[in-house]
Amino acid sequence: EKIRYLVPLPILSLAEINLHAATWPLLFIFSLPFIFSFNRLASIINNIQFKKIPLLIFLAISFAAGFITPYGYKSMAYLFMSNGAKNSRIISELAAPEFMDPRSIVILISAALIIMITVIRYYKKKPFCVRYFLLCGGTFIMYAIALRNIVYCTIGLCLYGAVLLSDVKIPDKNKIINPKTMFKIFYILSLVLLAVEIYAAGNLKLEKNNMEESCGQIVEYLNEHTDEKNLYTDFGSGGYFEFYGFKTAMDPRMELYTKKMNGKYDYFDEYAKVTRGFIYYDDYFSKYDARYIVTSNTILGNMFEHDNRYTKLIDTDNYDLWIRN
Repeated sequence: EKIRYLVPLPILSLAEINLHAATWPLLFIFSLPFIFSFNRLASIINNIQFKKIPLLIFLAISFAAGFITPYGYKSMAYLFMSNGAKNSRIISELAAPEFMDPRSIVILISAALIIMITVIRYYKKKPFCVRYFLLCGGTFIMYAIALRNIVYCTIGLCLYGAVLLSDVKIPDKNKIINPKTMFKIFYILSLVLLAVEIYAAGNLKLEKNNMEESCGQIVEYLNEHTDEKNLYTDFGSGGYFEFYGFKTAMDPRMELYTKKMNGKYDYFDEYAKVTRGFIYYDDYFSKYDARYIVTSNTILGNMFEHDNRYTKLIDTDNYDLWIRN
């Protein structure tokens, strides 16, 4: 009966490959724990098995659905082709997490509790779901690699924790809470924890308002005082100015600015070196004949302050507009 839960997989595959190709491989990455739970090594533990063939069939159909896109195999390989930037770690969400960070402490404590429960169940010879254990471990590794994977890690921890505790019965005066009720309780708690961590990660900050307030002033100034549409912008603000018709030097689509993707030059790595002071800023702006510069980078701003070739036109709390004379 549960085979019906596999039916949405090809539909999800088709949607991901056309709406956000970078997420498409995750569908199969997250299926790996279910595939590897078939391994004979899993039989060492009292593993809860399930039918194998239906999953493999639906995954094959999902993979075939990935070809239904105008860009063919290129969309399917987009995630792997987009990791060519040597300096990608300067982007906060791609940086490795700091394990003394409060978010990491929550993750580590949760992982420790789950490991403890797993060990107890193992020695009591209770049923053990290898696939959820592998999913939990895999998402934890993903988080250790990049901060942005904290959501996946939380999902893995909460799901495995819910499975571990789904057969626990809590005595009450009048009745026993059955496994399904216990699972629902843990699921609700998981959603609460997930929401808290997303907020802590900064995903719910009102950055859009800050962008509109700061960059909006710059857009108004440029539209009133010049017809120039070419701008130097940093990684975070480029997309905003592109929306208003400007041609920018950089935007949040980092992968498009790597040689591996565009086949020409590693523009993002060059940008990273300029913002960190490894390339002389005036050589960079002379190379691209940049006249108007929008930046929130304090290193560039401090150097501009002491260079009479650069004049600040707009000063906001987040982004500043400079002109190169």
